[in-house]
Amino acid sequence: MSKRVNGFEAYNSYVRVNVERINCIYAVVPSLFGSTGDAVNERQFITTLAEVANANVKVFAFVSLRQAMRERRYLKQQINELVKRGVAVIPLPMFPYLTTFYSLIIFILVSFYLWMKIKLGVKVLIYIRTSNLALGFLEIPEVAKRSIVKIPAILEDENLHISIIERKLLDVFDRKAVAKAGAIAFPSPLMYVNFLKRRRVFKPLSQVILLPAGVNSRKLAQIKIARKNSDMNDYKICFLGLLQWWQGVDILVKAVALLKNKFSELRDKIKLEIIGDGPQRALIERLCQALGVNCELTGYLPHEDALKRLSGCGILVLPRRRSSTTEAVIPLKVIEAWALSIPVVVTRHKIFEFYGLKDGEDLVYCEPTPKSVADALGKVFLSENVRIMLREKGPIIAQRFDYYTLAKRVLNNMRSSDNIK
Repeated sequence: MSKRVNGFEAYNSYVRVNVERINCIYAVVPSLFGSTGDAVNERQFITTLAEVANANVKVFAFVSLRQAMRERRYLKQQINELVKRGVAVIPLPMFPYLTTFYSLIIFILVSFYLWMKIKLGVKVLIYIRTSNLALGFLEIPEVAKRSIVKIPAILEDENLHISIIERKLLDVFDRKAVAKAGAIAFPSPLMYVNFLKRRRVFKPLSQVILLPAGVNSRKLAQIKIARKNSDMNDYKICFLGLLQWWQGVDILVKAVALLKNKFSELRDKIKLEIIGDGPQRALIERLCQALGVNCELTGYLPHEDALKRLSGCGILVLPRRRSSTTEAVIPLKVIEAWALSIPVVVTRHKIFEFYGLKDGEDLVYCEPTPKSVADALGKVFLSENVRIMLREKGPIIAQRFDYYTLAKRVLNNMRSSDNIK
C-alpha cells in the first residue's frame, strides 16, 4: 500500500468477484473460545471463511487450563457448533511463556505435512493470528508463501508489565513474518503505517490485506427483528467488553454520576449496564457504590446474549484511553452497535477521523475524561434529532464490515498474488 487510501472504499477496493478454489484451509488462533472480542471475531470470521471457500477447514486453537477445567461443557458446545459449520477444531494447551516455543515444534511438523499436500497439488491457505504463532509455518518457503499472518496490534503496547526481553522477541517475530509470509493482514491502514514505523520496515510490504473486525449481518438482523419496542430503553447506557484499564470504564462511571448532577431531568431515567468482566470489576463495583450510580454488571455472557442485551440499550459508550491499538482499530462492539441501530459515543480516535466519520451523524465523539463523556451523553439524550440520525446511519456503515466481504478479500488475495497456482 504505497499510497494513502481514503475512506471506507479502502476496504472494498480489495474485493474481487471470483474466488479461487481452495481445497483446504488451516487456521491458528490464540483465542477461539469465550466471549472476548478477539475470540468472537475470529470464530465468526473463520466459520464464514469455511462457508465462502466451501473448503475443508481445520483450526488450531489454544485452551487455558482454567477453560479446560471450569468451562468444559461450554467448550464442548462451541466446538460442536463449529463442526456443524464445517470447521474442525484441534485444541492445544496454553502455557504461559511457553506457548510460542512448544507451538513452534508442533507447527514445523504440521508444515512438513502441508508441504507434502502442496506437492501433491492440493491448494492450501493458512491463516495465523499473531506472528509468534506463525514461526513454524515460515521455515518452508512453499508453506510460508501460502500463509497470511494477521498483526492485530503492537502487542507490547497492550501490556504495561511486559519485559524488555519480551519486547525484543515480539519485534523479532513480527519482522520475520514480514520477511517470509505470503501476506500480512492489518485491521486498518493506520495500524499498517504504525507497524512499519515501529518495526523499522522502510519499504511498503508487497502483499497487504486490510482485515478489520466484522459483523454477521444475518445474525444481527434477526436480533433486530426479534427486538420489541418494550425491550428498549433510550436512557440505558451500555458498556460492552473486557474490564481493563484502557477501556475507560471508570471514566464512564464518573461521567454518569456527573450527568445526573448536571441534568436534573435525566436523573431518574438514566441506568448504566456493563456487559462483561475482567481485572477491573471490583474497582468498578466500588466506584459505582461510592458515587451512587445505578449499575447492573452482568459478568461474561455468551456472545448472542450480550448482543440481545446491547440491542435493548439506548447508547453504547466507549471512553477508551489512547494507545497505538485504540487509535488505529475500530472495535467489534462499535460495528455491532452500528448494525443494531444503537447510537455510539466513543473517544475521538484517529481511525474514526481517518474514515471521515462525522460527529453527531455517524457517532458522537468524546475525550477520555468524565466531563467530556458526560457532555457527549447529554448531547445524545437531549436531542431526538441526533438519536434518529445516529440510528439511521449506523446500519449503513456496518454493511462495510460484513464477514462475507472480509472472507472474499482473504481468498482473493491468494489468487491475485499467485500464491496458489
